[in-house]
Amino acid sequence: MSTPDILVNNAGTIKRSPAVEHPEDWWDEVIETNLSAQFLLTQAVGRGMIARGRGGKVIFTASLLTFQAGITVPGYAASKGGVGQLTMAFANEWAAKGIQVNSIAPGYIATDNTQALRNDPDLSASILGRIPAGRWGTPEGFRGTRGVPGKPGVGLCLEHDSDGGRGLDGALIRRSDGLAAGKRGRD
Repeated sequence: MSTPDILVNNAGTIKRSPAVEHPEDWWDEVIETNLSAQFLLTQAVGRGMIARGRGGKVIFTASLLTFQAGITVPGYAASKGGVGQLTMAFANEWAAKGIQVNSIAPGYIATDNTQALRNDPDLSASILGRIPAGRWGTPEGFRGTRGVPGKPGVGLCLEHDSDGGRGLDGALIRRSDGLAAGKRGRD
């Protein structure tokens, strides 16, 4: 089996419980899924990219909670903080080998992981009050967004297809060149 040119680490899970009540098995499940599996997969694919000697790209899915933690999600916040650090650690080590390592940190997206938040009127209103577009992002907001390899000095550059320019609702893009670019969704 040949080594892929691009790896997208997008696995994730979340378990909600106050920190003092958060079960150890939930912690283990979230850390294993969101952090350990991503490290091991990146290590294995990266090994192949390094051996073949023609570079590659690795993209992690982080979260806004990578940067702001959260409430009642200690395992998720810790794992996504770890994803941010993994991104930088791999980028620092592999940039000289031609492997670009980046992460994307989506904002609040309407998925099954956020259903409980959206169902709580007070919590949902609080969250919506912090979102510049004033609405939950949607998985469809990611459609039409693609990485553009080969732009000088940029680890990940994003363009949009004919989706009204929305793409990546509320996402923060962390690039391997040490810069960060924000994208706010538009109505």
